[in-house]
Amino acid sequence: MTESHPSHHTLEAILLATLFAVAHTQAPLFFSNQNQYLLHGLSAAGVGELNHDWLANTADPTPAFSWLVANIYTVSGAVGLHAIFFLLLMVYFLSIRSFVQTLPGSPQTRSFRVAFAAIFTALHSALLRVVCVMACDVDYPWFFQSGLAGQYLLGPGLQPSCFGVLIVTGLALVAHGRPILGCATAAFSVAMHMTYALPAGSFVLFVMIFSIRQKQTRSAITAGVVSLLIVMPNFLYTWKTFSPTDPGTFQEATSILATIRIPHHCVVSRWLDAIAGLQILWIAFGLYQMRATKVFPILIAMTGLGVMLTLIQVVTADSTFALAFPWRVSVVLIPVCTAAVMAKLAALDRDRPAVTWLGAISLLLLATGGSILMLERRGYAMDDRELPLYQKIREKSQPDDLYLIPSRIPQVGKGRGVKSATFVTPKWNQIPANLQRFRLLGEHPIYVDFKSVPYRDIEVIEWHRRMKQCENWYDDWKRPGVREELKQAGITKVVTTANRPIYVPFLEQIHADELYLIYRVR
Repeated sequence: MTESHPSHHTLEAILLATLFAVAHTQAPLFFSNQNQYLLHGLSAAGVGELNHDWLANTADPTPAFSWLVANIYTVSGAVGLHAIFFLLLMVYFLSIRSFVQTLPGSPQTRSFRVAFAAIFTALHSALLRVVCVMACDVDYPWFFQSGLAGQYLLGPGLQPSCFGVLIVTGLALVAHGRPILGCATAAFSVAMHMTYALPAGSFVLFVMIFSIRQKQTRSAITAGVVSLLIVMPNFLYTWKTFSPTDPGTFQEATSILATIRIPHHCVVSRWLDAIAGLQILWIAFGLYQMRATKVFPILIAMTGLGVMLTLIQVVTADSTFALAFPWRVSVVLIPVCTAAVMAKLAALDRDRPAVTWLGAISLLLLATGGSILMLERRGYAMDDRELPLYQKIREKSQPDDLYLIPSRIPQVGKGRGVKSATFVTPKWNQIPANLQRFRLLGEHPIYVDFKSVPYRDIEVIEWHRRMKQCENWYDDWKRPGVREELKQAGITKVVTTANRPIYVPFLEQIHADELYLIYRVR
């Protein structure tokens, strides 16, 4: 039986979106990239002594996001940040659901909507991803939602890239015949994160072009102007803040970022493997399923532009161009194509009540599984043996303390470099020296670490200098002049792993636990 228009089913939509968000789960605070992207906001919120940290005082690449973090955290603490990500998960699902309703052949029935929700949620669910990892040690469902080069929309928790879901929202709005609102919504992703300039910009551009071809010139111009007004403040800020100091400095900095810090995102030969090839085929298959839709020309044009710019990057091997991520459009294309294919699968049902009940039970099981996995802390693994170190720092540190932690530039190998390890249980067979959470959990400044990096060219070069200097210190503490170098850098405390104690007269041990030692610079 065909039901009334889906817009009348607001409660159903909200319920399905909530189940999706619960089944997806999210990481505890200060996981992975959050240790970089939350720093400026938490510093502005007055957390600990973070306002004295060198990196917290470098140019902020995501000022709107940091403003949001600072205000939310001041009002509601960690709960508010989790709530924002939960809301973005719901927006993502509702946008996909709305887009699917515009696909030819999608039945307007409850059984179809529930069946699609169950299938789409399963591919994003923590439960299926954990089961897949247990079975074959690889998180294969991840590749049905993530883009090429290890980039993605959602990820494990709140960070600027999450706001890319607004491009999906914009696509759904355009599919429903609202190009102005759709372009404006997509533009907000750029306002939050400039790396969406290419995918969101190409989306707006092609919406304008195809609107003009359909004799909707006024609508096209309005969409372009509104989008430009939304992104202009961030464009002007970025241009003023991150423009080259000089050509040589800028080229050196972009090379450091592209080939040393994030080669897994920037070097095509690192990520263009068999999995990426299958994802590209998946995009082609998904686009074929959407060939009869009004947004098909827009998606094809975005895909073509992404391919062309990627080929240019392969030929030129230009580091600056690589940091524009020509392939980032894939973070929108892959989940949209997944939705289109799953909609075809769900449409095979002919409105049978049993399918509705099966879909509803599956959603409840996926949400329950996600809740249990979060309570049992399966996935998002972080070594809790670090916690005594952070507690000691919060309790005993002085306001002017600056910590040196063991950081090293990893060797760049071949292959993908980074796969999704969200639900892969790490093997704690060695004493780690990563300490990504040191700043935010210790609430005190550190000299440098590899995970978190600035983006202004002279600050990137300074980060690289600090990394090399840190390596030199940990390689040879007995080298003449080390104490003077530490004092000149303002370092008051040195952290090392328990299996690598330091025996020099100018370092006095003041803390020891299972993993780490802390020394005071005399």
